[in-house]
Amino acid sequence: MPPFLEGPAARREPDPIFIQGITQRSGTNFLFNLLCLHPDCDHGGPIWENYLLSRADLLARYVERLYQDWNPEWQVEASLGPPDALLGQLGDALIAFLNRQRRQPRAARLVTKSPSVRNLGCFFRLFPRAPLLIVVRDGRAVVESGMRSFGWSFEAGAQEWAGAARTIIGLCGHGSAAEQRCLIVRYEDLFTDAERQLRRIFDHIGFDPDAYDYDAARRLPVYGSSEQAGPGGQGLTWAPAERGAGFDPLSRFGHWEQARHDRFNWIGGDCLAHFGYVPVTGPTTPLSNARQRVADMGWSLRHLAAKSVHRLRLRRTSPGGA
Repeated sequence: MPPFLEGPAARREPDPIFIQGITQRSGTNFLFNLLCLHPDCDHGGPIWENYLLSRADLLARYVERLYQDWNPEWQVEASLGPPDALLGQLGDALIAFLNRQRRQPRAARLVTKSPSVRNLGCFFRLFPRAPLLIVVRDGRAVVESGMRSFGWSFEAGAQEWAGAARTIIGLCGHGSAAEQRCLIVRYEDLFTDAERQLRRIFDHIGFDPDAYDYDAARRLPVYGSSEQAGPGGQGLTWAPAERGAGFDPLSRFGHWEQARHDRFNWIGGDCLAHFGYVPVTGPTTPLSNARQRVADMGWSLRHLAAKSVHRLRLRRTSPGGA
């Protein structure tokens, strides 16, 4: 334990169990509901998705600039700790605020989730003790579910999944310190063999696996499935629905044509393979590669235009804007 986390100033609030999903539609709700069946877990509310990391880069920059502004002769870092000491204290405050949602006895720990890995690197600085579970799901199923549920475009969904996947791979692999702090859980493994995956999770977070009702887990209803959604996400509901015999979230993209697989493979096929998913490959030629590069250029131009429009809107709506 770093020395600046020890002593009387150390936090007494129990660490929540954090769940971060690779993107939306990756299964964070499924894992959340499964974990909350454990008697030592508290589902809390009303903050059902915390998004604490989405602006954590601002906190990190704030702390770093404070340390730059303080007079070096004060020797703040030597006497009080490095910037991460202050950042961890801010994380303590965030945890204390989250814990205000707890509804169970103080022995129970809050489970909190967010369907994003934006600023994932800040997690380990803000919350140096808290356990982290990262849910990944086959990007093709994520994109198909997003198109059905929220009207995503294929290209934007694929690009977002691949970017998030590379964030996870870059931070939580290759024997990194972060790799020891987090546990990656594949949605597909959780769906097909919940007991095995839950026992693995309980070992990671230090819970008694034999205190859990695995039969209740198998009876868990479905929440927010894209199978319940009509065009553009119409009819999507978060009300519990019984899991029917034909419910199969693992074959969402079974109807894809090879051209769509080729495009997804070009964008994120390496990430699929990293997480153990098997790409559906077809023949590649110089012409097919050229088409992919043209599609890349089109995406880059659309993405740049969208960012410019967003900045213009912010400027117009900000105080003193034109």
